[in-house]
Amino acid sequence: MSEIENQNQDNELKSKASEAMHKIISEPNVLKSITDNLLPSYGKNKATIDEVIKYAEDNLKASLILKDNGLTALSIYHLEQSAEMITKSLYYMFDLNINKTHNQIEIIADFREKLNKKLGNDTTTTLLGSMDSALKTFRDTGILQLARLDEPSLKGYFDAIEQLKSALISVNKTDFSAVINKAVSHLDREKRSKVLASVNSRSNNKLLNFASGLPIVLIIGLITYPHESYTRYHGEDISPKDYDEGRVAIVNFYDRIYDHLNDYIKARKEYRDSK
Repeated sequence: MSEIENQNQDNELKSKASEAMHKIISEPNVLKSITDNLLPSYGKNKATIDEVIKYAEDNLKASLILKDNGLTALSIYHLEQSAEMITKSLYYMFDLNINKTHNQIEIIADFREKLNKKLGNDTTTTLLGSMDSALKTFRDTGILQLARLDEPSLKGYFDAIEQLKSALISVNKTDFSAVINKAVSHLDREKRSKVLASVNSRSNNKLLNFASGLPIVLIIGLITYPHESYTRYHGEDISPKDYDEGRVAIVNFYDRIYDHLNDYIKARKEYRDSK
């Protein structure tokens, strides 16, 4: 992509993130929709979710060990595998039929479409709309060009999605009462109390905090996917040696990616332990 295209992509992502931030704060029904769908699905598929997340965590641990021992290419490979496992776990979190492929771009596009049917367009667009332009770009671009994304391009993706993640976490860590009281003011006292109790419960807040990581882990899935093969086999003009010697931009984002994946796994464990 050209520098102008990169800048346009960054601006669009940041704009979408800001729109989503405003919508989440102003429309508590979005939060309710997430909670209402995640709670029963988690209970139904807990064993499978735990198993898939364990694979994700094991790959993440392996990635760090390899990195610390100078095996950068293999480290990036396991980083991608961890992101892929997390993405697939989301199907079980929302009780969706999983798309059995290793192509992260197609997995994420499929997940986005199925989630939209389950939660409705408003909720899904609020959660994931900020990454739609990125998804389209990745689907329209060759895998070699994606693997060559430079540091400014990668930084643009992270900056925009981290803005949305921060907004989601900020909202989830506050007391929702003031926002929700306004939305349910027409209900009688008993019904208002039930709504507030549901939204402010310890488990729900932990689950909503966990859901805040959705955009960032999906973007990481897109960013890491092109490196799945180049980190193991020599392809075109990218080979494992290029990773080991730091000639591929994603190497410089390792810590940022690792921290986000690790935070997501921790957040899921916190919710599991609160049940």
